[in-house]
Amino acid sequence: MNEDKKKEELMIVKFSKFTLLFIILFLASSVLLSNPTFYGTKGIYRTYAAKPTEMGYLTFGLHGDYAYSDIANSDSARHFGNINTFLGYAPINFFELALNAQIQMRYYNRPKSEDVYNFAFKSLRPIIKIGFPVFADPVNHVGFNLGASGFMNIPWQPIESSDSQMVTAGFIGTVPRDLSFGGLFLADLDFNVMSLHFNLGYEGPANFKNDSIPSYIINTFSPLIPENRFLWGIGFEILTGPYVKFLFEAIGKHCDNAMDTVFITPGIRFITPVGVTIDLGADFVTTSDMDFVPDYDSTDHVYINQRSKWRVFFGITSSSAIFAKPPPPKATIAGKVIDSETSDPLGATISFPGSDLKSITSNPETGLYKIVVDPGIYRFHVIANGYKWVEKPIRVVKGQTEVVDFTLTKKKEPIQPEKKQGILTGKVISSKEKKPLQANVTIVEVDKKIVTDASTGVYKVTLEAGTYTVKTEANNYVINAKPGVVVIDKETTIQNFELTEKIVKGQVITLRGIYFDTGKSTIRPESYPVLDDAVKVLQANAKVIVEIAGHTDSVGSNSSNMRLSEARANSVRSFLISRGIPPNRLLARGYGETMPIASNATRDGRQMNRRIEFRVLSD
Repeated sequence: MNEDKKKEELMIVKFSKFTLLFIILFLASSVLLSNPTFYGTKGIYRTYAAKPTEMGYLTFGLHGDYAYSDIANSDSARHFGNINTFLGYAPINFFELALNAQIQMRYYNRPKSEDVYNFAFKSLRPIIKIGFPVFADPVNHVGFNLGASGFMNIPWQPIESSDSQMVTAGFIGTVPRDLSFGGLFLADLDFNVMSLHFNLGYEGPANFKNDSIPSYIINTFSPLIPENRFLWGIGFEILTGPYVKFLFEAIGKHCDNAMDTVFITPGIRFITPVGVTIDLGADFVTTSDMDFVPDYDSTDHVYINQRSKWRVFFGITSSSAIFAKPPPPKATIAGKVIDSETSDPLGATISFPGSDLKSITSNPETGLYKIVVDPGIYRFHVIANGYKWVEKPIRVVKGQTEVVDFTLTKKKEPIQPEKKQGILTGKVISSKEKKPLQANVTIVEVDKKIVTDASTGVYKVTLEAGTYTVKTEANNYVINAKPGVVVIDKETTIQNFELTEKIVKGQVITLRGIYFDTGKSTIRPESYPVLDDAVKVLQANAKVIVEIAGHTDSVGSNSSNMRLSEARANSVRSFLISRGIPPNRLLARGYGETMPIASNATRDGRQMNRRIEFRVLSD
């Protein structure tokens, strides 16, 4: 008996070390949250989501639950728990695999004698799941998904010496059983920050292993006859902030001859910025003949103890992109820049007008250059001091290397030297107020800097004819650069710039000129220009996160004003999302009449209090 128990404990220790190593590795490399169930598939706690984890992500998690049961007329107590550890992987879109392993803990606390405890593997559960979107509206964040899941339960056969010891301590014994199979139909309904999950399925009977039940179990309690089980689950989740979700689910099963089981689970899920999900919650029994600790009411093994009506659980999960889909293949353009007469290598500047690519320089000693780009067509502009510039369109295909050489011709000294020059001029103004700005204007290719006139915003520079990248910078404004500005000999090229003001954390911007239908959250069309300006500000400040705050005057009840302000803030958020602003950068919140900026006793004051504000949460 002691030998068997030592072997079992040794297996548990080895498995625990392996689990700890996995936790460290995945916490170090986590980059995305998949929010899985206790079984490894995407969902809440035990309710599956129809939508699978993102393609290429490997998920690891560890969840544990604990229940306690006292004993009538005794100071002793029994403790029972499960540890679930799992791996999940989505090899392709709409398809997910998972493997769940469960360890069972039984502990009998006896104040007047030695305690008895046992750790044992309980089961393995391989799972496959498919899911796909039926309907998706990314603007209003509404969606409907369908899916299906199949699973197999592989019971771990108990060591009789350890199991019989726990039966003596009052726990119900573990009956050796065969494999069982089951499946679930899955459906999701997403609406803004809320999601509903529905599961309905079936699990076949887990027959007794070799029709043999150990005598120490037969002599205490006759096991239930294996039978079909019909499974159901309903889950609800709501995102209450960028890092917190409140969750609720109800789980049950129906058997023809055995008791039905139903329990409910409220909980909270913390979604940390470092890529780790933490779950906390509790299960509560809703039927009188069910509890969470499989034990007897007394040591005579006659009646089932039904005193444990709740249990608590904790979980931690991490997902890694180490198996994520590789980036799309690139293309390579390489070659040499040489003198057309001597074939000597040249150090030349190569720019790409009409694209976002930065200029590169060929090696002056070898003339070689190389650049990796996305497949497509690019216009090469090659220029070197003392040489005529050349341009050439080049088309590249993914995964291939295109070799393109350039030969540059020296500029000939004219009898009467006359440079081909043109004038580049323009004005730099603010995009919002259209006021002139004092800014630094840089001609990138020749590293020439000009400062605009502070009162007019005008700059003017004489340049050799050619194509340039012009960059403008001003304090507290977003940098604006325009490639492909062509200067023509003896002509004036006008290139104006509008700079968008930088916004910083903590800044509050009031959006005046946004109008809604009376008593409603419908935005009136005359508000669109103001909102379009807000879109430009958010596009220019591409990393900021803002809260859209809705405010009302004091006309009406507090509750109706609060609802109206939040609805109007959400309407503005939906408008900005429809114009291409990512949803995760926008939070909507209504403040009703709680934050006036003027007196509500006057008409003008009430008009000032009815407003929409941007509050910058992160820059």
